[in-house]
Amino acid sequence: MHEDLFLATNRLIFFMLLAFGLSAIAARGLAGIATHVGLMDMPGGRKQHDAPVPVIGGIAMFFGFAAAALGSGLVVGPTLALIAALASWWSAASRTTCTTSRRAANSSSSSSPRYS
Repeated sequence: MHEDLFLATNRLIFFMLLAFGLSAIAARGLAGIATHVGLMDMPGGRKQHDAPVPVIGGIAMFFGFAAAALGSGLVVGPTLALIAALASWWSAASRTTCTTSRRAANSSSSSSPRYS
């Protein structure tokens, strides 16, 4: 019984370290892409940094966690199907929201004049 607990603990630690490592690698790799795309936090106001900083940490952490969770073998069958369905729904919902907010922004800007 203690051997099973020991192996489970080691497996958990391994996949936590894997998630950390993949997140760190993804953050470094995505930093260059973030610069080209414009995902940067500009200094100013109450911010402490002096140079633009890429804001891709959340994306990198999600990638590391998702890769480690899928690699662990714990996310299989119905759970994997549920995650895929939620990702598909979220993707469709975000496209609808973006389209709706763009239409609202375009209609409000054309109906009311801007004053300089």
